[in-house]
Amino acid sequence: MSSKLYSLKEWLTLDDAASHLTAVLAEKVSVTDILQLAIQKRIKLSVNLLSGAYANKGTIKDICEAHVILSPAGTPLSWLRGDPPSSPLEKQLRSMGQIKVGEIKNLDEDIKRAVAERRVEMVHIGNSISETEIVEFEKGVQMLTGIYDLPMLSAEQSLVEELYYPEVGGPNIEPWGLEGIWLEKDGYIYRLCERSATQADYDACGTESSIAEWEKRYNDPSRWFPTERIPTEYAIILRRKNLDDFLTSIEGPNQAQGLKPDKGEQRILEAFGLLVELYTSQHGPDYRHGKKPKASRIVEDMLNAIPEDVTNMGDRKLKEYVGSAIKHGRPRSTANLQSAFCTCTNFVRLKITISSVPKQQRDAAMTDKTQAPTALLDSALERYRAGFDPALIELPERAVFPHLIPAQPATARKSRITGLLLGRPAPKFVRRGRSIRYRLADVLEWLRDGDAVSSIAEENVKRREVA
Repeated sequence: MSSKLYSLKEWLTLDDAASHLTAVLAEKVSVTDILQLAIQKRIKLSVNLLSGAYANKGTIKDICEAHVILSPAGTPLSWLRGDPPSSPLEKQLRSMGQIKVGEIKNLDEDIKRAVAERRVEMVHIGNSISETEIVEFEKGVQMLTGIYDLPMLSAEQSLVEELYYPEVGGPNIEPWGLEGIWLEKDGYIYRLCERSATQADYDACGTESSIAEWEKRYNDPSRWFPTERIPTEYAIILRRKNLDDFLTSIEGPNQAQGLKPDKGEQRILEAFGLLVELYTSQHGPDYRHGKKPKASRIVEDMLNAIPEDVTNMGDRKLKEYVGSAIKHGRPRSTANLQSAFCTCTNFVRLKITISSVPKQQRDAAMTDKTQAPTALLDSALERYRAGFDPALIELPERAVFPHLIPAQPATARKSRITGLLLGRPAPKFVRRGRSIRYRLADVLEWLRDGDAVSSIAEENVKRREVA
């Protein structure tokens, strides 16, 4: 992905993020790798709530500021059930209600002594997220839309595992968690909820005299419960900031640890450094920062001459290499510059040779991993029109979705788990090693047996048959 386009994006799809990491790290990175890193909490994924979702807002508090209830040891449920107090001490504790942990020191001596002796227990109102932090959720619900991070503290972890393990031959995972799925934004935690309807809701339907009455009944906190699923249309994505933070955490291990390159690497850096110095000396002061070559300007010229998709590196990685060459490969004399001239000339001749090859020939040499999805699709359809058997024509996922089937690749991956796509049985696929491919015959059959109906009643019947 071009660095200019990348800098304009607030978030990336997992496929785009994998392509960007492949370019920056100069090694193949797949969506499966990103999911594994997210499970290991090395990289933070996000979710884009396309249609909105309801949630309780939670505030993260220091454990001393968190609220607790005090109850005699072994009887916290009696308070929650509403049982009458069984002793004067329990009656006194109930009358206190919720208090902060830090306020216990201000209670009377008998209660402090009972707490110290563990005859009285502290029951936290919120949920512990670390040894020193508690998150406390409000009772009311609010609508969320837009992008939120996955903190991997509750059922959202199993949501990511549900996508990851089937891709590596692991077990099928069902999202689970008593506290449901949590999201994170601007320092707050949000617990997704779904509403449970009762007979009273059906009886009240259409009887309210105002919108305010309906809203009061609908938003009644006692009707909302944590959910293990995101109850809306959504997409798992990666925010650019989180991707940059991940790259910063792993970038330049040698430089971070103060390690020196070995002898072979040193010689390569010296040779590269000579070329950099020669190039800088021929392009004037704009290519220098003080006495040193300006790495950013040199990298800009390199990317303008040879695209990123040929070098398989972005400007970040190239800047790292050029900067390292400048640091370790500074020439000791003008003679060194002259001795590097032949090497540089050969490099320029090679660049001219590559540039002179017709674009069509260069494109033909690319694999389907570097070709545009539309180019792969056009090639497949051309062969189909020429009489090839569509059962023998295979397409990668990104050429099918959304160019033939109107769904995103992330939705396609979910369909391979659930067996359903757009409310219908998903099209068949084949696995080639770690790659997923779709036969053109299966895709055309899926489109041919589409969801065209003659009436809404027929449409409802079809949906019930699928369900």
